[in-house]
Parts: sequence; structure tokens; C-alpha cells
Amino acid sequence: MTVLDPDTVPTEVSTERRFDPDSVTVPAAVNRGDELGLIARYHTRYDYELDVTLYGENAFCSGVVRNLSIGGFFVETPQALPVGELCQFDLALPSETLWCTGRVCWVRARNRVHRAGMGIEFQDISDQMREALGGTVNLLAHLAGQGETSSTRAEGQQ
Repeated sequence: MTVLDPDTVPTEVSTERRFDPDSVTVPAAVNRGDELGLIARYHTRYDYELDVTLYGENAFCSGVVRNLSIGGFFVETPQALPVGELCQFDLALPSETLWCTGRVCWVRARNRVHRAGMGIEFQDISDQMREALGGTVNLLAHLAGQGETSSTRAEGQQ
């Protein structure tokens, strides 16, 4: 049995983040984690389809958004921006069109099971954007028969 010395036990809880999501990349050619469901997802994704053009630092690409969550979306495109790159784009929601910034989280090449494309995570979400996204995600959840999502309510309350 281990006995703790009260003089060596920390009295404060560290709030330092121990996981840096920017340090993790998923190469396009080795993206087996997504197929196996190993990439962490923080928000429920819902089918949503719209054309989008993403403007990266040195290039741009066009594609079709296939699903949307409060945290980001998947865009089907044969041309991809590099993992980690910031991009800007117009996101046409039912309530309004937003000019957004996102980060490429992962890229996937086309295979027999999945479409080619990339995962985009929203960056610097304003209160206006959070409200518009929350409303759209709640509408998509309702249409999918799931009602308002608890993660969307929590996002809206922050």
C-alpha cells in the first residue's frame, strides 16, 4: 500500500491542457482511424449539403459539404488543403450566410468505402456564428428525429 506524504501532495489542481490537438495530424494516405471510428468527435454530425469554396493560405479548392456539426463539417473534394492549414469560406445556413475561418483537421483519399475530402474544424466562432450554427444543427437534429441536442444547448449557453 502506498502512503502519501501530505507535504508532497499538490494542493491545487492544474488547469493546464495536457493534450494539444494541433500536434496530431492524420496523413491522407494512412487515414484508417476515421474508417475505424478512432478520430475523436466532440459533436454529432448531421447530413447537410451545400457547395463551398475554401480559400487556403496559398491555394483554394471547391467541394460539397456533406455533413455539419456545431464544431465543423466534412467537405467532399478531390483537391485538399494541407492538414493544419487555416482556410476561409462562406457557409450558407438557412438563416444567413456566414464568412468563417476553419482549420483542416484531416484529409482522406477516395477509396471503395469513403469519398475523398477533408474535415474542417471551425475556428474563432463568434456568438452570432454559434447561434446560427446552433439553430441549423437543432433543425437538422429535429429533421433526423433527434430533437434539440444537449451539446447544442450547452454550446449556446457558453
